Amino acid sequence: MDKHSSGLSVCVLLGTCFFAINAGDLQWRGTEYTREIISEFHRVNHSRLRINSFNCSVDDCRPCSPGSYADVKNVTECQCCKQLNVNGSCSVKTGVFCTPCPMGHYQNEEKQEQCKPCPTGSKQPKTGQTECIPCDSGTYQNMEGQSECKPCEEGTSQPRKNQTSCLPCNPGQYQPDKGQSQCIPCDYGKFSNGSGSLNCSACEPGSYQSDKGRDRCLPCEKGNICWESGCAHCRPCSAGTEARSSGMTNCTECEKGHAKQSESSALCQPCEPGTYSNQFGLSHCMTCPTGYYCISGSDSPIECMKYEICPPGSGQPGECEQIWHRKVDNSRCLYSDTFIAVVSVAAAVALILIVFVIIRLAKVNPPQSSIDERARLLPSGNSNSSAQTEPSYTGL
Repeated sequence: MDKHSSGLSVCVLLGTCFFAINAGDLQWRGTEYTREIISEFHRVNHSRLRINSFNCSVDDCRPCSPGSYADVKNVTECQCCKQLNVNGSCSVKTGVFCTPCPMGHYQNEEKQEQCKPCPTGSKQPKTGQTECIPCDSGTYQNMEGQSECKPCEEGTSQPRKNQTSCLPCNPGQYQPDKGQSQCIPCDYGKFSNGSGSLNCSACEPGSYQSDKGRDRCLPCEKGNICWESGCAHCRPCSAGTEARSSGMTNCTECEKGHAKQSESSALCQPCEPGTYSNQFGLSHCMTCPTGYYCISGSDSPIECMKYEICPPGSGQPGECEQIWHRKVDNSRCLYSDTFIAVVSVAAAVALILIVFVIIRLAKVNPPQSSIDERARLLPSGNSNSSAQTEPSYTGL
């Protein structure tokens, strides 16, 4: 305790009790006076405690109620704090002045005995405040009375303010950093198939993903391949090659008897009848040569038999009829001598018959002009002329 001469009435603190006494030439100051101290003060000064301004004994002193304070001497009542903040109205001395609310708390009313904890989803990093601050996006707070908000963990995000938790990233998204308000969609050629992912995985060889934010990759279709990881698109096999099934990582050459002309075709196609392919990886089938025929998908020409004819591009052999035709070469048949003789005789007979029929018809049905001519040459009907009388002859 400190003491010095003043000759004034002083306010002595008994615990948190204030009262006024006649101090004589001494003033006592302190924060933890007891009844014994007051008695000692009286004994040393040989004076009787005298209350100034009001009748009060030591037992009549009362402490300032929570939310109020006394910061001057000789007062009969405590003063109320305007608000529990540090604005010049209140001191930080416990028991004498109102104290500011600690961090994570606030008080927006007067004459309150305690501060309020900040609700979940908010914070208060300062003391003596009248309100709390909502947690920003990318942060959260699931406990009351906190001075700071917590950042969202990796693999989570929170786009809204004043939240009590963060949201795990959806499949097809990821978040590698803390305190983020949004998750990031997986890029082309990547995926994430679970929630709360910290990163995306690259598509395996033989698969692809042409969109962002997907939870799986797709197998390359037939005729297309991807030989590396992280493909956004599969590539078509070149001419003469193919991918026979989906999810392939490399192309294979067309088999014999097959060909593929361009990348626009997915698979190698069998050679058409009349063509063949005797090598792997051809883009075109070759025309079957003379004397041979090629069925669909042939890898080599098939030789014709002796009685068969096979012109270039034959899909199957032809035959010369053994009686009426004869094989000239491997590509054509001609009529046989027998066939020619028979046809010649038949033609001659037919010609003779035609001529005979014409003559016969002419005799049976003469033309009208011939009939008229014969009638003109005959004598006229009933004439008595002697010139018209046929002469008679007698014998000698």
